[in-house]
Amino acid sequence: VMAQSSRSWGLDIRDVMIVGGLVSAAWMGTSLLPGNNVVIGAGAVGGAYLTRHVWLGGLFLMFWVVYSCIMCVFMGIVFVFVQPFHPILFKRFAMELADFYWKGMVWTTEEWAGIRVVLTGQDVPTRETVLLVANHLSYTDWLILFSAASRKGRLGCCKFFVKDIVKYMPGIGWGLVFLDSVFLARNWNKDEARIASTFRTLQTTKVPAWLITFLEGTRLTPEKLTESQEYAAKHGLPVFRHHLVPRMKGFLASIQGLRTNYLQAVYDVCIGYEGGRVPSLFQILYGKPCTRTVHLHIRRFAIDDLPLDPDKLTDWVMNVYREKDALMEEFYSMGRFPGTPLSYASRHIPLQLYIGWHPQ
Repeated sequence: VMAQSSRSWGLDIRDVMIVGGLVSAAWMGTSLLPGNNVVIGAGAVGGAYLTRHVWLGGLFLMFWVVYSCIMCVFMGIVFVFVQPFHPILFKRFAMELADFYWKGMVWTTEEWAGIRVVLTGQDVPTRETVLLVANHLSYTDWLILFSAASRKGRLGCCKFFVKDIVKYMPGIGWGLVFLDSVFLARNWNKDEARIASTFRTLQTTKVPAWLITFLEGTRLTPEKLTESQEYAAKHGLPVFRHHLVPRMKGFLASIQGLRTNYLQAVYDVCIGYEGGRVPSLFQILYGKPCTRTVHLHIRRFAIDDLPLDPDKLTDWVMNVYREKDALMEEFYSMGRFPGTPLSYASRHIPLQLYIGWHPQ
């Protein structure tokens, strides 16, 4: 109905939906703030119609920030009343709430922005608890990994190794704190204790997880790649064309701390954006990404197959990165990863996920 009405009025469906979203945000704002701020809400809605181009992504971002803040306030209230008495129950509640929230991100990526996710490699089992290692090209990588997690029953279980400053971000950062993500200060003397504390919580509560880490530590840029290649050559390490030298301390601590009675596997994920064009978060929020297809190549390694010795485990990671680099080289030369696609993201799947219905 919205689509038909928008065409009859000469509007873009995105304009109609952003106005609807802002109406909701304005209503929630008037409920939370003192006084009746109807004028502010009306101004936001009017602005959504007038600022169709440059500001559309920003307005959608504003909606998501307001939405996520409200979700986190609700989660915080539940934390106060439930966590002290039944911590496992709270963890599972937080996972369910995160699953609902991240589904909105999947919808934004695939339905709103129209991005198709192509999966190749191994068809990994559903509902595994794993450590997922991915290359890092953009903040958009998070959204693409959410699409994969949603199809494997682990969307609400996503936890990240992220910079410490992220936890201060309104909404999303607060939510990651409740979800037991690992916040890193880039100082091993501090990070070691934080990682150990988070792992003790995971081991105690036994909540399932897709623990996602970017071992390169930062996004890949030409400048950082040059610095990494110079460092690798100087220290006798493999020189990669499409990756930075992986940082090993966090990975070794993760495997050593979680391999017993918790982790089932390690997933190696290669993310490739078609044509080498990496869309920004703003482009996705605006609904106009610079590419409409993203490729994910997944390999699974059973946790029992990984070496126990730290030195051998380091060598294993370096070998995995040699293979990752070869896979990325093939992707950039051929435009795809090897193998037959496992599934294509349907534009209807996110809505099905939201209402909890799955086709047989």
